[in-house]
Amino acid sequence: MIQSSFNKLFNTKKQRINPLPSNTIFFSKNASTKINTVDGVRWINVGDAGSGKSWKNSIELAQFKNVLFWDPTRKFYQTVLQQADIIEHTFNNIQEADKFRNRWKRYVLTPNQESDNEDEPFKMNVNDMNSRCLDSIFWKMEESDRSTKRRQALHSFLMRKHKNYDDWVELCENVKGLTSTFNDLEWILSHDDNAPNLEETVHGASIIDISDISTNNCCVGVFMQSLFGSRKNLPDDYLFDPNHFVIMALDEAQDYCTNNSPFGVAFSDINKQARKFGIGEILTGSAYNSLQIDVRTKSNMQFIFKSKGMTNKYRNSNLDIMPDEWDLLPKWGCFIFNSDGEFAGPSNGDKYLPHLYYMEEKIKNNVKEYLVEKSEVAFKLF
Repeated sequence: MIQSSFNKLFNTKKQRINPLPSNTIFFSKNASTKINTVDGVRWINVGDAGSGKSWKNSIELAQFKNVLFWDPTRKFYQTVLQQADIIEHTFNNIQEADKFRNRWKRYVLTPNQESDNEDEPFKMNVNDMNSRCLDSIFWKMEESDRSTKRRQALHSFLMRKHKNYDDWVELCENVKGLTSTFNDLEWILSHDDNAPNLEETVHGASIIDISDISTNNCCVGVFMQSLFGSRKNLPDDYLFDPNHFVIMALDEAQDYCTNNSPFGVAFSDINKQARKFGIGEILTGSAYNSLQIDVRTKSNMQFIFKSKGMTNKYRNSNLDIMPDEWDLLPKWGCFIFNSDGEFAGPSNGDKYLPHLYYMEEKIKNNVKEYLVEKSEVAFKLF
């Protein structure tokens, strides 16, 4: 029972999960959702530390072929290693454990061309930048003659058919006010123009350490906008093929993906239009109301995790999507809501995999009441 259930998530030989964006993504043996090319993937995971968000992330992200996980805490890879250990030691499957562990490439954002740690610097070529990058570079929406001149100079540069890093340095030296932009983009631009093109960069599963970068740095937004621009003329049968469909995932989204940040601008654009570029997003954080407003309103699935002390905080912040029975769920509980705030089914389980709860809705005195019953536990790892 345990083996067959876990194989549903991790055994690629049986091909129980196909990473097509029109197929089913499993969160546990019973909890799953279907995604398609029209709605795309625009998911939010919200909950306190230790409530199970990262565990859910590593399960669902394993089912997509191409993932860029922007990691401010350096913790996500540890979760991946824990799950690989379970596959290896609990199910005695060393081959699948190695496959699960080794699919992730690790990078770091750094202004240097070489990293001091074991992770490789994450870089892109100046030539891959395009005019869409202006939305991230000028995310503060300044309105002045000086700002207009800087924007015009940058636009002319970005519209060139061929660019290189030396051209970029010359531009920033000759145009006043571009010093901060130059410093921001040192984190992402390759000095010798030898970085792989963007389509190669987003192929496979990557964890990018962004722990040292300022939340106001525009370089991640520039990378995303460059990717959008590079994909705008590609055919749909390419973009939505599982070999090319891309997920952008961000942890600690309450600090990075806000209304007043370049991260917020970039992820908002994914929600508004990047579906047509074969790009989805999965955001994880601890404060729903801090997220960029378009990200909140245009997400098509929200996973609200319950942990001790969380209920009152969310009620006080006017996040009115939880029934009274929220308090009945123990730690590791997870309610799932769709984009309209309608209840789509809660799940719960032990520390490692969630299990499905059953909820019955009744109307009493014109007020909705909910009956929550714990489903039969399908399997436990310990």
